[in-house]
Amino acid sequence: MLYLVAYLAMGTVASLLGVAATAWGLTVAIDLGASAIILLCGVTVVLVVSTRASCASVIKPMMSCALSGPRPPEHASALETRE
Repeated sequence: MLYLVAYLAMGTVASLLGVAATAWGLTVAIDLGASAIILLCGVTVVLVVSTRASCASVIKPMMSCALSGPRPPEHASALETRE
């Protein structure tokens, strides 16, 4: 879902920058585009941090359960050192 929002945001910003470049010139559009990229990066970082924080309580117990216990025999032989 996050990828869809990102692609839609990029398309919208590109279209608006094209309109701005036509109306006010390329220099103004570049300045607006740089500001938009900074804003979108900040929003993306906030979304990723908030998504990971809410999933961390679910993922960590699952991972610790999956990693605990003895190894299956077919994998244990591959991990042993050969002399």
